[in-house]
Amino acid sequence: MDPVRKQTLASLIPFLGLEEAKRSCLPVSLYMLVEAAGYWPNGSPTLAEFVQVMTRGGLLPNRDWSRPAVSRILREYYDVHLVSWQLAGVQPSNLERMRQAGYIDSAEEQKFFEEEVEGRSVEQLVRQGYPVCVTMTPGFGTPDNKNIHALIVLEWTDKAVTVIDPDERNLKGSFDPEYVRTKISPEGAGTVVLPAHLVK
Repeated sequence: MDPVRKQTLASLIPFLGLEEAKRSCLPVSLYMLVEAAGYWPNGSPTLAEFVQVMTRGGLLPNRDWSRPAVSRILREYYDVHLVSWQLAGVQPSNLERMRQAGYIDSAEEQKFFEEEVEGRSVEQLVRQGYPVCVTMTPGFGTPDNKNIHALIVLEWTDKAVTVIDPDERNLKGSFDPEYVRTKISPEGAGTVVLPAHLVK
């Protein structure tokens, strides 16, 4: 993985307007991961272009983002390999349902999920070297954030957790591990983007 280059929701305001930009934390976080994973060697789309592509089927009727739908769009438009899962945990017997929903798709993704992800916590995955796009509960990092929120957990040590948050109101990048554990949404989802060199 290349270093993750931070992008912010504020940069989308001229293209999407304030309200839609504020709700775009999931696609912005995924954009950062896809770029770092090496899928765009000849130049990436702009962030605004990328988010607009994600809106083509990635939004639920209430304007929340669907993790499986966004995953399918990433595969279709950008040939990205990724695995997503519900943080509450998935048993082996549910793999076919995961595939049908769009959390996994290819044989490579299923193999990666079974060997690297299944049964592991976000903390364990990040300690293995995989940045994770994860859903946080409202108020993470700033009381101004009133909704569930996606960001990247980049590094995890015994003393600190490093995150990259597209919400520019969150001025911190490092948090106490116990605080992060309590703020990961048990009803949310996680996503790991497979490095391009593993699947290309």
